Amino acid sequence: MCPLHLALLVFAVGTPNSVAALVSQADVIAAEPVKDPWSGESLSAGQVWLLESAYAAASAFPLDPHIKNRSRAQEAVVVGAFELDQPALARRFAQGIANWRRGAALADVAHYAVLKDLQVGVQEFMDEALQVVSEHEGQRDQAWRKERILGKLNQVQALLKGNGTKGFAELTDGEFESELAIMDQVLHNGTFEQVRAALNGLALSYGSVFDVPERRDAIEAKIMESTGRMPRLVHLQVGFTLVDQCIEHSDFERALRLLGSTREIYSGGDWLLADKVPLVARMASLRFRAGEKAAALSEAKGAWLAFEAERDNVVNIERADALIPLAEAYVDFGKLDRAHELYSLAIEEGMENPNSRPRTDDLVAALVSMAVRGVEPSDALITRVNEIRAGLGEPW
Repeated sequence: MCPLHLALLVFAVGTPNSVAALVSQADVIAAEPVKDPWSGESLSAGQVWLLESAYAAASAFPLDPHIKNRSRAQEAVVVGAFELDQPALARRFAQGIANWRRGAALADVAHYAVLKDLQVGVQEFMDEALQVVSEHEGQRDQAWRKERILGKLNQVQALLKGNGTKGFAELTDGEFESELAIMDQVLHNGTFEQVRAALNGLALSYGSVFDVPERRDAIEAKIMESTGRMPRLVHLQVGFTLVDQCIEHSDFERALRLLGSTREIYSGGDWLLADKVPLVARMASLRFRAGEKAAALSEAKGAWLAFEAERDNVVNIERADALIPLAEAYVDFGKLDRAHELYSLAIEEGMENPNSRPRTDDLVAALVSMAVRGVEPSDALITRVNEIRAGLGEPW
């Protein structure tokens, strides 16, 4: 029996009473993808194993004194479950979080359920999130965390009442112009967080108005006018979002033009290799999807060779952060053998650190990325991950 089937059985039913039972149950798991009861989407057995293993690794952190690290890592798995359209898994993972992030995650579950018109259980999720809020009453240093949960719940209430915030595509022409003017004021006079939120909001709205040229071009112009008001990394992330949405709408000419502008922002920066590799990987992935495949492959190879040449100059806790986006790019290229190689290397690089905290963070990040990208784990990787998980412990 392959390690994947064995690992899934241990998660699901504990130690079996007989080898025959183990084999028969494994065959069922291998034959039938796991169905999510809400979304109707399915996950492969490998994706389930990746998410479950990531969550188990994140949960290995001792609560005292690592509750923040543990909860942050668990939340990363919750986000992965949502990306895979798996709210039932997201809810189960969220309920195991021990700090305020549990409330925020459960509010997200409620929000998802309303958006998908899955009304059953929404109030239960909201009540659970409110219970977390009540647990933090009177703790002044955690007031912002309470407000974040309540803000998410207010959005759910607005959706339930049918008066959620209109998207840019739903506004009248006058309302659109007014909203854009407000955004312009924020971009010129807002705080760092306000400006970043405004840029991200505009970028996410870009796709919703893509088929309305006047609004699409107005949003694009407003974003491009803001270049220079924020750190380069913020503008790069916003630029990547715009390019991605152009590709989704099959406007490859516009995508490559915007990618060229984004590349100019990147070229003007002085990047450490740990930052450079993931940024180049992201640009290469977008370039490939926009049609410039040969150039994209060359670009990604250059980033990989640069990492190999300067690997010893990269702090070991930063190596996986550089390699995982490169692995994701090779998934987009359809070169899964190289992607597997890079994911495995990212996990092994994480093991260079003697402390379990960075090891766990890198392991969780790699496993969640593989699950979201639909990269099936090999038997060798399953065996290695199980070894790593078994070895997590002091010193953290």
